[in-house]
Amino acid sequence: MGKAYNVVAMKETVQRYVVRAQWDRDAKVWWASSEDIPGLVTEAASFDDLVKNVLDIAPDLLAANGEGGGGVGLPIHVMADRVEMISSSR
Repeated sequence: MGKAYNVVAMKETVQRYVVRAQWDRDAKVWWASSEDIPGLVTEAASFDDLVKNVLDIAPDLLAANGEGGGGVGLPIHVMADRVEMISSSR
């Protein structure tokens, strides 16, 4: 379930959904999953395409899990992590 926080300007509690994105160095793709959005797993060659995938599939997954709806904008927080290796000798 998404994290609740209070948006002062809207004066209502809005769910925030966290999606974790990681770079797979071997496969050379970004992949994402979310504990807040059950069933969300996707991958893409670029981070921007990954975010597009997430935004395309999240509404259907939220609806299937009985969340979202009501015409209210829902914040999706895509958190990225990319680790690369460098040579330590110069």
